[in-house]
Amino acid sequence: MSEEPITRTFLTFSLADESYAIDIHWVREVLAYQKVTRVPRAPDILSGVINIRGKVIPVIDLRQNLRLGESKTPGQSTSIIVLEINLEETLSMGIIVDDVHEVIEIENAQIQSTQNIRNFQDTMVVKEIAKEDDNLIMILDLEGLLDRDSLTVIAGYENESHRESGHLTGSTASV
Repeated sequence: MSEEPITRTFLTFSLADESYAIDIHWVREVLAYQKVTRVPRAPDILSGVINIRGKVIPVIDLRQNLRLGESKTPGQSTSIIVLEINLEETLSMGIIVDDVHEVIEIENAQIQSTQNIRNFQDTMVVKEIAKEDDNLIMILDLEGLLDRDSLTVIAGYENESHRESGHLTGSTASV
């Protein structure tokens, strides 16, 4: 009896007609697109904020962040993927994508390092590339995509919304 192949689980989505994936452990939920409220004088990385069940969540437009062209006018398939990123405390944030496809398992043998293209990227955002049938799926490195400074700024917006609504207790972060 042979051993089962070792697999990893990803959420797949598209941006600018290309396939991308993120490790499922980052994903809290997937939402249909909703209006993003812009925040005055916010840094370029931040598209705005949304309200999810009473919690204000910062949102970035992944298409713009990856420099894949202008933001697409939100359509029926546009989604917001809500992520949970662990810093000193858990940060919830949304990323706008063109279309969410599915949760898939990919065998480790089908995943290749991007070591040979690292010199061509100004920041390392594509961690690995998966081969599925005739398609290539770029697996994003969220830690590379969102550097610590960006995460700190985004966390400041999330924490600020909690302080204003009285939900944050203990020490407060400064922006």
